[in-house]
Amino acid sequence: MQVYSFTVGICATDDSCNVEKLMERVSLELLPLNCRISDMVVVVSGSTDGTDSIVDSFSSGLSKTVILEKKRKGKSEAVNRIINCMKGEHLILVNGDALPQPGAISCMMHRLLEGGSAVVCALPVPAESDCPVLVRHICDFLWKLHNRTMEILQEKGERIHLSDEMIGLNQEALTPLPEGTVNDGAYVAARAQQYGQKVSFCSEALVNVSVPSDLHGLYLQRRRILYGHMLVREMAGSAPGTVEFKLIEKPLLSFRILLSTLKEYPGGAALLPVILAIELRALSAALRDRKRKKDIHTVWQRTENAAWRKV
Repeated sequence: MQVYSFTVGICATDDSCNVEKLMERVSLELLPLNCRISDMVVVVSGSTDGTDSIVDSFSSGLSKTVILEKKRKGKSEAVNRIINCMKGEHLILVNGDALPQPGAISCMMHRLLEGGSAVVCALPVPAESDCPVLVRHICDFLWKLHNRTMEILQEKGERIHLSDEMIGLNQEALTPLPEGTVNDGAYVAARAQQYGQKVSFCSEALVNVSVPSDLHGLYLQRRRILYGHMLVREMAGSAPGTVEFKLIEKPLLSFRILLSTLKEYPGGAALLPVILAIELRALSAALRDRKRKKDIHTVWQRTENAAWRKV
């Protein structure tokens, strides 16, 4: 039986409350019989809360490479460093503030090997946190909208967008990211689909993600994401398959996705005015940033804006 090797790459910064649990989850994952994790590569950039010490001292049966960057240079730089020193044939990339649920990594491995996909994305689920109730409900709805968008677009054979929290790449998709890439998942998906490679959304692979702690943090997050999506369209030659771009290309499909999400999350209708206001403000700011070629998003400044999980 042929055994396929995977590297798990982790991009971390000030993730001291999560990174040890993340590395433990990786080392304890029950893998398919034809898969093994050859090594973990962890890039810790600009840590100020002891994340570097936690990563350095973590011990498991897996080979581990730790790359410390005193100054943050952006996630694209970290991903490229992981690709350059990985030992496995294929790659699972996880954010330092994300936590895959048991079985998620195995599901992604199976999809890459058996499903014919070059790139696979996990299904993000907001983690329990201490953020205000309104912010919590908005984030829950936005992630449900995101996930429902991916499911429907995939069912219809449309171009899809992948989020950055946890993605898997096989050998043919392992290409360094261009300098300044903001949304790595969106860029990788757009590039792969441009070259005829299969990209898929693995709804069985759940990964918990942190959320902004207040409305201003949510606005900053959406501004950066929208800016990154515009950049992907310029760099890859095609727009990401997101609900906002589909609203321009296929408005009826976008409304169908929204209505489908509202059926799953009835309270979302009451949140739409607030969400719309945040989106319009974020879009306006992102357009100004692109017009001015203002590079303020390559390195994401996460301070009080991230609400970490309780457990």
